[in-house]
Amino acid sequence: GGDYVTQSTLFSASYEHRNDDGFDRNDDFTQNTANLFWKWTTSNHFSLGLAGRRTSYDLGIPTNLNAAGTAIVPSPDRRQSGNERQLAIPIAQQIGRFSYEVALSESKRRDRFTDPNDPFFLTDETTDSTTRRVRLTTRTVTPIGTIVAGGETERATVTDLTVFGPNLDHNRRRDKSLFVEDRLDHELAPDSRLELTL
Repeated sequence: GGDYVTQSTLFSASYEHRNDDGFDRNDDFTQNTANLFWKWTTSNHFSLGLAGRRTSYDLGIPTNLNAAGTAIVPSPDRRQSGNERQLAIPIAQQIGRFSYEVALSESKRRDRFTDPNDPFFLTDETTDSTTRRVRLTTRTVTPIGTIVAGGETERATVTDLTVFGPNLDHNRRRDKSLFVEDRLDHELAPDSRLELTL
């Protein structure tokens, strides 16, 4: 990995490769991960960023149960693989006693599980999921404490396919949340403070 830093810009990138071979046939694991991060900051306390991450993996499952479920047998073609891509755009600004942070993010993931020699016939399952999220957090300094308020909304879409047909076909779930809290901070003495969150 490496970093590039100036007075207003930060850029970093990294790449990781992992490879592991076990003692049995089809007992291996491979993973590749790449990370990118960029952040731009202005003199008026405003910042904009972009973060990305991509991971892929492939692994073998060397054993399985037989059809009767009474013994462990080799499974030379039982595999699981997948990849995930994550993107995020963080935005933050300070305006006097008020500040806010906004985060927009998306995650896409695919997992596949296959075994052409499964005791219960051909196994081939693919799961695709997409999650999009928006989060807002605000902070306002007042005489009665720091008021923290915000909310988050998230939508997830999942498709799961097998050799027998779809289990889930673009099924969606949406979550929403709101929050408000008051953080009180009072100095009791030069070496002690009272902090209270309502």
